[in-house]
Amino acid sequence: MTRTSTCFAIMLVTLLTLASSAVAVTGLPVARIGIVTDGPWARYPDSLEVFKEEIITLAEGEFDIRFPSNRTLDGGWNVGAVTAALDTLLEAPDVDIIVALGVVASDEACRRRGLKRPVIAPFIVDDRLQELPFKDGTSGVPNLNYINVQKSISKEMTTFTDIAPFKTLTVIADQFEINALQDVAKHMTAFEEEHGLGIKLIAYDVSAEKTLEKLTPSTEAVFVTSLLRMPPDEFEKLVAGFIDRMLPSFSFWGMADVETGILATMTPKSNIQHLARSVAVNIMEVLRGKNAGDLPVFFSRGQSLTINWATAKAIEVYPKWDIITGAELLNNNVEGVGRRLTLEGAVTESVRANLDLKALDRAVASGLEDVKKSRADLLPQLGLGSEARMIDDDRARAAQGQRPEKTWSGSITGSQVIYSDKAWSAYTVSKQTQKALEEDRETLRLDIINSAAVAYLNVLRAEAVLNIQTDNLKLTRANLERAKVRVSVGAAGPEEVYRWESELANRLQDALNAESSLLDARSEMNRIMDRPLTEAFAPAETGIRDPVSVVGEPRIFPYLETPRRVRVLSDFFAEESRVKAPELRAIDALITARMRVLTAAKREFWLPTFELVGNVTEVFDKSGDGTEFPPTTPEVPDDTNWTVGVTASLPLFSGGERSAELRQAREEIQRLGREREAAAARISQRAVVAMNRVRASYPGIRLSKDAAASAANNLQLVTDSYVRGVLSIIDLLDAQNLALVAEQQAANAVYDFLTDLMEVQRSVGDFFLYADEAERDVWFDLIEAYFSQ
Repeated sequence: MTRTSTCFAIMLVTLLTLASSAVAVTGLPVARIGIVTDGPWARYPDSLEVFKEEIITLAEGEFDIRFPSNRTLDGGWNVGAVTAALDTLLEAPDVDIIVALGVVASDEACRRRGLKRPVIAPFIVDDRLQELPFKDGTSGVPNLNYINVQKSISKEMTTFTDIAPFKTLTVIADQFEINALQDVAKHMTAFEEEHGLGIKLIAYDVSAEKTLEKLTPSTEAVFVTSLLRMPPDEFEKLVAGFIDRMLPSFSFWGMADVETGILATMTPKSNIQHLARSVAVNIMEVLRGKNAGDLPVFFSRGQSLTINWATAKAIEVYPKWDIITGAELLNNNVEGVGRRLTLEGAVTESVRANLDLKALDRAVASGLEDVKKSRADLLPQLGLGSEARMIDDDRARAAQGQRPEKTWSGSITGSQVIYSDKAWSAYTVSKQTQKALEEDRETLRLDIINSAAVAYLNVLRAEAVLNIQTDNLKLTRANLERAKVRVSVGAAGPEEVYRWESELANRLQDALNAESSLLDARSEMNRIMDRPLTEAFAPAETGIRDPVSVVGEPRIFPYLETPRRVRVLSDFFAEESRVKAPELRAIDALITARMRVLTAAKREFWLPTFELVGNVTEVFDKSGDGTEFPPTTPEVPDDTNWTVGVTASLPLFSGGERSAELRQAREEIQRLGREREAAAARISQRAVVAMNRVRASYPGIRLSKDAAASAANNLQLVTDSYVRGVLSIIDLLDAQNLALVAEQQAANAVYDFLTDLMEVQRSVGDFFLYADEAERDVWFDLIEAYFSQ
């Protein structure tokens, strides 16, 4: 091989080696990401991996993302080290893009010009206080993109004062951030002077205990920054210390702090996840050829107030209505509600305690006594009497011992009906009337079960609507913030902000109305259960999305899958309702009673009443004239007199009363017969109508869910387009209203179906889906047999 050929081969190998560093074995372009952090995060150690996973996931199939271990640099919570790490990555030839994962790292990157490589800075504290570069919605600095989450320390502190008014505030931050972000510290002083507050800035010490010791007795509230170096257990101790001292607290970091026990935050849940997704999106734009300095800097996640209600109650802080309705309340209606209530528990308690049912129970008990009273006419009758009598003396003498002038006697009388058709008729009528009353009681019991179940479902429905309205209110607040951003960059006029402010007032009213409806629903539930109307309770089945969890008997659902099966099931329930309805059994009992009255009225014309009667009278004392019998009396009777005999009585003429009773009985039977036919038709119709509603509400669950999902996706797209200035406020309002209506319909669909299913069971006179397994088996055997005909 010649010297020239050798040199050419060496050059070719070198070129191929260099090319292999830019293209992966898979054939995808390689992108090497350098990361600089302020220091290791003790509280959220997995956050770095969240960013990496989002970037890798989004680039899958388009770029081979690499994170060289020697290009993930840790500043060690030292400003100089963070600056040096950023310098190193900017000069490193094996780094394509730099991500500054830290407040100080992001701030340092945003202050630089002439960046040699694209830099993404996602951790911005307050863009105005940090005086970040801004031009037409971008940084305007080549190779620099920062992500402005639109946080405002001024706004968050103002919100904090609205939640828990205070005059002295302590801000707890990391000394590292205090040293690096002097502009933010200066703003604290300006805010303090502007609002007449006393603000003290203290650094987090080595432990929660030592940090709490720095709080002065004059401190009325605490504002907490990220405190990423604080171990989780120490942060929990710090929060517990705030609560013990009855101090309201506010987190600048986010929802996780509020879940730990901080009173409030304006940073929404999963903010890190969404921030990581935005970083990944911007990296992809850079890798596709765009300059980082030309990418939008706004992050449309928005702000959302969250309040830990358990903490609020523990420190006795109760915000105003407009704040509560616009916030997400954690631990609301769980702690201190007194009791949790299930659907089964609500029904059981209602049947046990309902006042209407108790009143009818007394009527049933009273009716039993009527039966006993009518039965008494058929049993022996005994009477005890005593008489003291005096007659004039001349009559006593004339009676010659038969009627003394003064007499004191006692008597026992007795009788027993041998046969009285009228008495037997009255007894039969009272028993059948009592049976009708008991069926009326069963009717009311079924009505109360249905009312209790529907009332409970209405509480769940009202809670769902309130949650939807509250979410819509928070979304409107976020859109107001987005509108303010659009105005600040010149993408919209002030009228857009006014429009959102008007919309916000309307949405607040909607939320208040929804809360009022929830209170009404709870009072109705309490009334049915005979509980104090304003008593609080926490429904166990809150947020139902799948009716199976409430119905508990999945065998019913296959019969609802097709129109034909629904129609056959409807016919079955219509027939069963005529058999099992207590309303019809009550009428049947009354018809039986009237039939017996008719029989008695006929027999009264020819059948006598037979009765055994007896009497025993004892003369205890007699005095005065006429006491002695004449001496010539052959046998003097003793003082005891008794009689016994059988009577038979048959009225011959009563002025037409018996004929009228006969005709009346016949008319009553005819009337009750027509009433039964009408009632049977109504009951069958009730079953059919209920099944018709089920026919619509059951498939409506899936349809409304699909509509809600599509509307939510549409709202997300329209919101992003609105933030970018592609769509107008009208488009966003339409999308938001569409999503609101769709979400309400999705929530209502489940409760509509459950309510309709309760009505079906009520119409057939048996809530069989909630019966024991043996009874459910009987019902489904009947259903299957009916379908097999």
